[in-house]
Amino acid sequence: MRGRYSRVYCGNESRPACRAALLASLADALGVSHADLYGQSGDCKSDAQASCFDKNRWTVASAISIPPFAFQNRPTFQQVIELTRTLGR
Repeated sequence: MRGRYSRVYCGNESRPACRAALLASLADALGVSHADLYGQSGDCKSDAQASCFDKNRWTVASAISIPPFAFQNRPTFQQVIELTRTLGR
């Protein structure tokens, strides 16, 4: 097959070589410290943890501020309720 995506890159079509390359990259990733990953600058310099990095932070635009709070994963689709009868006003 010829085309833009017709090439195999991992291990030059050798599963053992590809596996070795993947394991080596994962081992390299384990060598990165939390400080290098999360604490380079900003609010998490003193607390280099993923939980600090993922917090929601706000920009203070008036006299009221909100402290950072933990990340919340909200669903894409919210529940929809359809009213089936009309009430008088």
